[in-house]
Amino acid sequence: AYAVPKALKRAGVKLSQMDHMECNEAFAVQNLSVIKELENQTGDKVDMNKWNPMGGAIAYGHPNGASGARVGMFAIRNLIRTSGRYGFFSSCCGGGLGVATVIENLQR
Repeated sequence: AYAVPKALKRAGVKLSQMDHMECNEAFAVQNLSVIKELENQTGDKVDMNKWNPMGGAIAYGHPNGASGARVGMFAIRNLIRTSGRYGFFSSCCGGGLGVATVIENLQR
């Protein structure tokens, strides 16, 4: 939840501009907490139709060491499929760490 606002700021975009949001979750409740914190930090509302729309780690698995690649590929694939412009993907790294990347579809 803390890495995403920093990535959005560096990219010069807002949460409300995201056409796809992919967040790897170890537990279902984790996403609810992350969404609430993102909304508090950014002042924007998360569109739940754009949050893990193809399913998350609970549906696809949480392979140790491959979660970043999975969420990245899901985000890229869905942006292309829907002709969306911006998206982000994020994952926790354990020990309270996390990473986030903002992407832009230049093929629209």
